[in-house]
Amino acid sequence: MRVPVPTFALLLLIICSPPDAAADRAPYMERSERAAEPRGLSGVDVDNARGSVAISPSTDGRLHVVATKVVRMPNADEVKRYAAEARVETVTREGRYFVKAVYPKRLESHVDFWDLFSARGRRNLQMPSLEIRLELQVPPTLVASVRTVSGDVALDGLTAGPTVHTTSGDVEIVGVRGTTSVETVSGDVALRDVATAQVKTTSGDVEVEGAGGLTARSTSGDFNVSGVREAMRIETLSGDVVVEEAPRGAWLRSTSGEIAIHSAGGKVDAATQSGDVRARLRAPLESAAFASVSGDVTLELVSGLGAHLVARSTSGSIDCGVPVVVLEHGRNSLEARLGAGGTPVRTETTSGNVTITSGGK
Repeated sequence: MRVPVPTFALLLLIICSPPDAAADRAPYMERSERAAEPRGLSGVDVDNARGSVAISPSTDGRLHVVATKVVRMPNADEVKRYAAEARVETVTREGRYFVKAVYPKRLESHVDFWDLFSARGRRNLQMPSLEIRLELQVPPTLVASVRTVSGDVALDGLTAGPTVHTTSGDVEIVGVRGTTSVETVSGDVALRDVATAQVKTTSGDVEVEGAGGLTARSTSGDFNVSGVREAMRIETLSGDVVVEEAPRGAWLRSTSGEIAIHSAGGKVDAATQSGDVRARLRAPLESAAFASVSGDVTLELVSGLGAHLVARSTSGSIDCGVPVVVLEHGRNSLEARLGAGGTPVRTETTSGNVTITSGGK
């Protein structure tokens, strides 16, 4: 019988979980290419729901689009049918070059009901699959905008800052000079050697290696950040935040995740509800504030750093392992001067413990 894939057939796959031996068959692939002159263009817009998108600088100053259709079907007739129906449309409008992958409205599969009850039938069951992979080479000054649903996005070497929207696809952006904007739901984001970046994700993880500045928000995704030259702002609910260095400061928030700052100066402000906070502070330091409800706070102060320390905890302990001049001391509070003093360093917790140690230079 003939059933549409998005309903009954997918449900059967989830219930039966058959091994897909047919997936080993080589897919049908069809490649096409077109080129355009960039005169009068300010940007390029790419829309590809199912397939990947890769954009890099062109070597001849022209705009090139390479489309590869990848079709996995149980028989040759369906391969030809769906390969013919899938297409790439391009149009120039209002100074922008639009590239859109167009797919058939639905994919169908022929499923023999009784095959679902035999091992051989389940092994040979193959669901239809169709994607269009887009590779673009563009003048690097064109502003790129990319939208996908499940396709991955890779951008490299663009001068103008791109905008990327995807649902479950991963995003990798390397060597972009303009402001980068990325929004995903469950896809991971990797940024390397970019200028100012703005990232928003729901459950995807974010990794940054080299950026001018960073503003990022996630619900449950983790952050791993290094090489950010300007002040950064990161906010997540249940994800962990790890910052290798923040020489110009950081504003970090997490509800249940942990926050770890391996080296920071400037203005530092970190807070979490139930996660622990660990930070290493060094000069030049403008100010530092840390807060946690049930998590512990551990501060490491490099040698030679002057600070005015204020630490308070409602029910937790306070342990200061550096030589200070005590100004005020209570059961769950400490106010002291470290070195020449001056720079305010404040820590507040409800039930978490506070530990202050010294580190190297």
